[in-house]
Amino acid sequence: MMKPLNSIIHRRGFISTIIVAFLIGATIIYISALFFSGEISDEKEYYLIFTSAFLTIIPICRYIISAKKDFNLFSPYFLPLAIIGIIYIIPSVFLSIVEKKPIFLTALVIQIIGVFAYLFGLVAWDLFKPSHNVERGQKIDEFLVSATEKSQKITMKIILTVGLLLLTTYGFISNVTISMLKKISIEDLRRTAEIGKGFIKEPGVFFVTTAALWLAFYGFLKRRVSAKKYFLFVFIIAFFLFVTTGHKAPVVALLLLAVGLYGKYNKVSFLKVIICVLLLFLIIISMNSIRSGDGMNISKIAERSFALTVPIYEMNYLQLVWLVKKDLLKIQFGNEYLQNSMIIIPRFLWQNKPISFDYSLKQLLKFNFLGGGAPPTMFGSLYINFGLYGVFIGMFIIGVFYKYLYGIYLRSCNLLVIIPVLYLMLYLLDPSTFSATLLLVVIFMIFVHVLNRVLFKIINRGNN
Repeated sequence: MMKPLNSIIHRRGFISTIIVAFLIGATIIYISALFFSGEISDEKEYYLIFTSAFLTIIPICRYIISAKKDFNLFSPYFLPLAIIGIIYIIPSVFLSIVEKKPIFLTALVIQIIGVFAYLFGLVAWDLFKPSHNVERGQKIDEFLVSATEKSQKITMKIILTVGLLLLTTYGFISNVTISMLKKISIEDLRRTAEIGKGFIKEPGVFFVTTAALWLAFYGFLKRRVSAKKYFLFVFIIAFFLFVTTGHKAPVVALLLLAVGLYGKYNKVSFLKVIICVLLLFLIIISMNSIRSGDGMNISKIAERSFALTVPIYEMNYLQLVWLVKKDLLKIQFGNEYLQNSMIIIPRFLWQNKPISFDYSLKQLLKFNFLGGGAPPTMFGSLYINFGLYGVFIGMFIIGVFYKYLYGIYLRSCNLLVIIPVLYLMLYLLDPSTFSATLLLVVIFMIFVHVLNRVLFKIINRGNN
């Protein structure tokens, strides 16, 4: 008999986190003592980078070795730490060791505190919340009676249609779609087009993503479509999202969620996940080339592939930490999250609605590049909003909440729960946009519940 899925992952993760916590505890105390006593010198830079890398890589390696062919992309010991590695560890190593550039030491200490606090949050959840046994591959039929099944399918088809209409409308009135088809650069247009139209784009992206995943994976679970057709449909929807919005984030989110859904019901090896990640990497740099007007230019794609996260780390994260440390940027106390959550309010209802917070940061940093704003990154967002203590407390909360959501993802058999939960898990790792995402999830769930209830009553009445 197959072992309960989440009890296996629970045991692996608990051991991994305990090992890391005890190994690194003394190191964190030592570094914190040096930091607050002002005794950290430039010679300590490599040591700080090594410590942050060690904190990040050890749990990942431990999970990969223990998971073998039962790998889950959304594991608390893989995806969050892998994102931290890509955004912080790789750029810091590249800048310090390869380019020999000095790194603001406070930024490195923040990295260590952030990773440690996240792991500590996982430990806290493991200690105080027991796991629940769930068998892999529970059938969708276990929670769907015929009337509910039919009403949910109709509900998702209606939501998908609404989402497709919203994004098609947005793509043409914003001129994003036409410009992209004509191979005209949309680097600036893709963000300026959102002003006054964001209330069309954001619900459209969420509706299309959620409904498309529900319908595609429902068909896969019911054995009506194969895995190849499931992922083919997902890629078609991903292409539609990119052509209508010009953004990478919705495409990346959709593909990650699709893999997360598949991994819940099917054993996936680490090798297959690596292949998916490499494919996703290729898609990302290809999208960069296409939306800049270069098309599928191989030389341009190769050129961009070596500098995806280094500029964000160097120009955004390091500069913002320096500005806060030098009191040139005041602590925001959550203003960023409040300002970004207003995106769902139409501008015609609020003419003076603030622009996205990353645009404010772009102006502050005096950047003049075309395109979006200056995202502060995960640790940077917590630091500019709540300071050093905010990084520790915020990452601890993220660790606890991510582990809680991961438990729901493993236990639930309802796709209307699983997909929004996966969405929240993914955007929890981006504090800047999480408040807006949470509002969209709440609105979506209310809309789905009301529509599903109405259709359920209509179907039952027809059956009687």
